[in-house]
Amino acid sequence: MNGNGVYTAHSVRPFAFVVLLAVTLYNLRLNPAWAAAAACYFYFAIPMREFNMPSAPYQAGFFAVAVVLSVQSRYYARAESKKEIIERTRTATREVLTALRGPIVTLITRLTTADERRSTPETCSEASREARADIARLVPLHAPKKLVEVVRDTVSSVCDQAISRAAAEAESVRTRHGGGPMHSRGVLEANVVRQVEASFNRELDIQTDRTLETTLEAAIAEYESSQHARPNELREYGILGVPLHRPALIAVLTNTGVWAHLAFTLATAICASHARWSQNAGEKQVELCWLLFIPILGIICGVRNAKQFRLYAAAWTLGVAHLCYNGVTWWLSHGGRADNVGGQQGDANWLGITAVSVAPVALAAFLSERNRWVAWAGLSLAGLCVLGVLAGGSRGALISLIIGVAYWFFWTNKKGIAAGLLLLGLAGFLFVAPASFWERMGTMFLPKTSNPYVVVELEESAQSRKRMWALAIQVFKEEPLLGIGPKNFPLENKVRGVALTADGAGLETHSTWLQLLAEFGLTGAPIWFLAYLTSLLCMLRAFLITRHLRGDPRYGWMPTYFLGFQAGWISNAVAASFVSCQWLDFNYWIFIFGPLALQIAKETKSYVEWFEVPGAPSEAPPAPRYGEPSAVGLDLTAIDLEDLPALRDEASS
Repeated sequence: MNGNGVYTAHSVRPFAFVVLLAVTLYNLRLNPAWAAAAACYFYFAIPMREFNMPSAPYQAGFFAVAVVLSVQSRYYARAESKKEIIERTRTATREVLTALRGPIVTLITRLTTADERRSTPETCSEASREARADIARLVPLHAPKKLVEVVRDTVSSVCDQAISRAAAEAESVRTRHGGGPMHSRGVLEANVVRQVEASFNRELDIQTDRTLETTLEAAIAEYESSQHARPNELREYGILGVPLHRPALIAVLTNTGVWAHLAFTLATAICASHARWSQNAGEKQVELCWLLFIPILGIICGVRNAKQFRLYAAAWTLGVAHLCYNGVTWWLSHGGRADNVGGQQGDANWLGITAVSVAPVALAAFLSERNRWVAWAGLSLAGLCVLGVLAGGSRGALISLIIGVAYWFFWTNKKGIAAGLLLLGLAGFLFVAPASFWERMGTMFLPKTSNPYVVVELEESAQSRKRMWALAIQVFKEEPLLGIGPKNFPLENKVRGVALTADGAGLETHSTWLQLLAEFGLTGAPIWFLAYLTSLLCMLRAFLITRHLRGDPRYGWMPTYFLGFQAGWISNAVAASFVSCQWLDFNYWIFIFGPLALQIAKETKSYVEWFEVPGAPSEAPPAPRYGEPSAVGLDLTAIDLEDLPALRDEASS
């Protein structure tokens, strides 16, 4: 829109792009997680200096598409649960039938060739009766406990048809054989076995899938008709009562991070209206808070189950790795620190804090993914993130990475592999890091007299950071309730002349936590702190809930990923103590991502438990060595002492 309120072609093109993309994806009925993952990747990986399209709404457009497509999320969830029910039921049915093939063929053969003559109906009746006893014993050992009845009905129906067919074939073989002499009994049995096996197996192959489909459809129809009186049950559960994830709207309303962000938005508006120096600067941050609801809603609506969570985590890691790749190439080409690497994280310090936030997640992929290509890709991305820290030259990022990895190492159950990887990574880090990097690391707080390894006597940025921290604390003491207003600390810094840029502008505090206290006071800062801490604790609970799934072939990756996010966010929190990054978008993603992970962990646990297969009964304990116990106790006279090894050896000597 130009100054006269007329939409120009330049402003219409991005809007048309988003609308067209949303309509196309909706018509294709794609998974909303792909749209959310694309938004996440483009947030990090689209460098404006490469594409020269800063106004294109990549992130907002794709997140909006994710919200639109989430209308279909329940449809996909029901379809996926039905697919897994069919697969699980088919597998259990075939396992039971495989176990029954041999005994039933032997039984029909014995009944057909017995001395006493039996008619085909009698043979079928007796074979079916004995088969049903075996079915009742075998089905619970192979079928998910919620699908036992479906498998039992399917197996019983298939067996009845196969037994009837096989018994008829056996009877025809005996009829053709005639009442021959007894020495031909072996020939009769061989012919019967061959014919019965062929007929029984053929009937099983033909009838199993057909009967299973019919039985399942009947069970589904019966379940849904029984739930008409309780429509909420049908909305909450899927096919045959499989637990489904919450609908997108319910998930948004029950996510504590959403309400925390809403509270922080209101606090931002209040603090902006009482700003000390510039209300306009604070009002711009209020607008930003409202815009941040777009990715927040997009993530919650687009990431509704475990598989979508993994997809989004992969996009997050890939996007950051792309950003780190830009930083590394810049660093190798120009030296110094990798500033202006593109995306929305152009500052070298921001590159470091972004890299340490997901480096443990990439490492988690290496340790938990069963696909070796995905696992090695995770290790490569983790190494690229570490190199991004090196390229950024951020001392706070290096400290935070060490602390986050230490936390991750404490919890991981693969400490041997982890220790080897850490030592290997440390060796590579020491080999690659130039002398200038270690000089910068050594000038955090110490002058040359205390640190002889530092070439320069004292780095000014470290000392100015101390002065800005002291100023932030002083400002908080002056305005403890409302602070001085969002984005007003640089103005306060300029007025007091504590730490200025080369052109005379005031610097940020270089500490997210202290700047929030100075600018928001007790009205907004505690909300931000509590939202971050709550999300971290939710991720910890998600890890504890899913720890027992480590051996699961489908969901064994979940606890390791949750642990990786914990370690990354701890690293992020430590790095935030040295960088003013309170307005980076992904920090507000963290508010809602922890509660989202906890919700997915709980729902996945319920889903896995629904499909849980009862284990086989434990083996019977061995019989007592000296017979069963009696009411009068152990009969010592029944024990042959001379048979004991020690006495026997002594007697022989």
